[in-house]
Amino acid sequence: ENVNLREYDDEGFSGFELGAGANLAAYFAIAKGDHEAARELQSLAHAHNARSGATFSGGYPFGITGINLMAQGQLIQALERFRTGMAEQRFYLDKSFASAALVSCYILALYEADEIDEAEALFQQFHETIAESVLLDFLAVAYISMSRIHVARGRPGKSLEILEEAENIGHTSHWPRLI
Repeated sequence: ENVNLREYDDEGFSGFELGAGANLAAYFAIAKGDHEAARELQSLAHAHNARSGATFSGGYPFGITGINLMAQGQLIQALERFRTGMAEQRFYLDKSFASAALVSCYILALYEADEIDEAEALFQQFHETIAESVLLDFLAVAYISMSRIHVARGRPGKSLEILEEAENIGHTSHWPRLI
């Protein structure tokens, strides 16, 4: 059954569901290269989350919007978006898997911007939350970025360790795509 994501039944769990649906649709739009549709859907997801009070899931729209900007070569704008998201999500960062998505994407952007000190510090701070996240793609970008940071810092053994940890998570979670 198709769901009308532009519906405004934002009461409680229904609003959360609409926000989650808009996030998922935006993710697919990015995969298809439809960046404008992804931008519109992320705006819609953010609005649903705000109206329904589902602020703890707000990390997804910031993470996906930032990745959408990066896919368009707008790294500076993506970093600004991630920083805004981190500021707005500061009360939920340690408690939410959705915020782990935001942090994972931010780590990738920081790595790409050669801000590896900050990227490494974020990975260390949120390592456990990222590792326990059920979000394969977000986990992958954080772990691959951290692996590359270890290589850049001359720690190939640590790079291999982090990749092995990600592979173990893939086996435990039955994620052959991650492996």
